[in-house]
Amino acid sequence: MPKFYAPGEHDPNPDAEPLDLSTLAFDSPEHIAYDMLVFVSAFAGGYDLDLGGGQKCKIFFPGRYTDNVVITGTTPVYFVSGVYYFEKAVRLSGDAQVVVGAGAVDGCVDSDAIAVADAGYADATSNGVGGTFVFGAQGRLVIDTTTASTTGRGVSLTINRRLVDPTDPENIMNNVAIMSVNGVAAGAVTIDYDVPGKIHVPASTVFATPPVEPLNQNFHASTLLPITPGTLDTAFPCAWAPAPAVPAPTCPIVDVNLTTTAPVTINVPGYTSVPQGGFSLYTGPGMSANKKVSFGGGILTGTVGVSADKPASLQIGLLNSVVQKTFKIVSQTTNTSPRVTATALVQVNQTGGYAINSWVTSIG
Repeated sequence: MPKFYAPGEHDPNPDAEPLDLSTLAFDSPEHIAYDMLVFVSAFAGGYDLDLGGGQKCKIFFPGRYTDNVVITGTTPVYFVSGVYYFEKAVRLSGDAQVVVGAGAVDGCVDSDAIAVADAGYADATSNGVGGTFVFGAQGRLVIDTTTASTTGRGVSLTINRRLVDPTDPENIMNNVAIMSVNGVAAGAVTIDYDVPGKIHVPASTVFATPPVEPLNQNFHASTLLPITPGTLDTAFPCAWAPAPAVPAPTCPIVDVNLTTTAPVTINVPGYTSVPQGGFSLYTGPGMSANKKVSFGGGILTGTVGVSADKPASLQIGLLNSVVQKTFKIVSQTTNTSPRVTATALVQVNQTGGYAINSWVTSIG
């Protein structure tokens, strides 16, 4: 039975009633932001962008992905800023070097605008900064070292924090990096996922007034449900296999499986919300070196499994916000006598929050 406590707390009542996520203030995002892109069948192979000088960058665009997205090669990969919906696996292995969205970590292309303009893809677009991966049906994120690295770089993934303008309807998904479509399909509707005595997760809806049934907008509830009667509430790695193989329904939605000495870097500063699914982090015995894993925006998951051996650097929880930019803003009156000057130092954090560190007004 999954339970949540502050650092250092213990279970004051081990016989308490099972967790009901519908009552929690920090539960899964209640709505999925509607986006016309879910009707766009995106190409799972990505688009090659020639950067000149023999350099290339593989580009993916926001949309609806119904085939496995497998990235193992040496060409760096950039997912343009926006919301992505996956119904099959996103697998990173070998030498995958991946950045999702604009943000604190740069991708292999200078800007989203350049990627959109140069890709030669009719439905190419971007939105805001950073990215959100939404997993429905059999969709899941798989990061493994099964495919050998040919360069010695190994796998690197950064999902820059998702931010859009406060007036944009998609702002309900700000700071969300990974999320599942929750509930269970029951004919033409999606109902709550309920395992009596274990867990209750409200069905996702599409943001609108009133909220919209997700199936009406091509969002399908995740079928990866590791919490079932008579099973252990622990996630374990599930070996990835190409189509037509399908993952077992007990497979975790976030599956990190590190079984070799290859380097791996994972940086996810945003929120991970898979409340009815699983989160698994497995590191093989003696394979901790050169592994750096950070899920720093918090994780809400129905079941979690972490191996005895862990990456050399492991951060899971809520980390302090990174200062993304500091601006000096100077304003002056047009009159020269007297001339009033206001100088402000403004700090903008990776979360989109800001603070005025100083504000000085002078006359002279």
